[in-house]
Order: sequence, then structure tokens, then C-alpha cells
Amino acid sequence: MFLTVYLSNDSQHFSEVPITPETLCRDVVELCKEPGEADCYLAEIWRGSERLVGEGERMFEVLQQWGQHRGEVCYLLHHQRAPGRDSGGFRGVDQMIKRNHMKASMDRCLENGVWIPDS
Repeated sequence: MFLTVYLSNDSQHFSEVPITPETLCRDVVELCKEPGEADCYLAEIWRGSERLVGEGERMFEVLQQWGQHRGEVCYLLHHQRAPGRDSGGFRGVDQMIKRNHMKASMDRCLENGVWIPDS
């Protein structure tokens, strides 16, 4: 199985990452970030809301939990320190974060990677 990860808010800048049942979010981040880049995190975007994916979450399980909605979910690599992250790790990993801090509007995607822009 492959996971489409957008590397920026540009829908044409993405990476297809192979995942297995053992693949962790931190593995995906390591594969997608630029060499030497320190602070990155993966976010899951669905219907206008964004959720931090925890570093230790198994990506195969994350995708499976979406069931029939899996095709509506997009994954975006943020090139900055995760919100709520401190020396103790993530706080509120499951908290939904509104997308208003994003640089561009990402309203909806189908089949984990096809953007449908606003009309």
C-alpha cells in the first residue's frame, strides 16, 4: 500500500510512500522531509479539519480506521515544529486543529491524493 504525502500546500508537490503494518508515522516523516531538516510533522486533513498524526502511530492502522472515508483523507508534511510539542512529547495528539493556520486552502481530496478546488 502507498500513502500520498503532500510536501507543501502545492497539490503538485507530493511523495508516494510505501507503508506496511509496521510503518510508523515517524518513518513516513523521515522519508519525506529534506535531508538535514529537523522539525517536521505529519497532519491528517479531512473535511476542513486537521489532526496531528502521532510519531508512534502505525500508518496502516490509521488508514484502516478511516474505512470507507479513507479516500477523503489527505496527509500533509508540515516543515515546522508540531503545535503542542514540548520536551515531553505531543500533547493532545488527537485534538482536531482547524486549518486556519495553513498557507493555502485545501478543501477536499478524493482517493487520498486528488485535490478538488473550491468553485
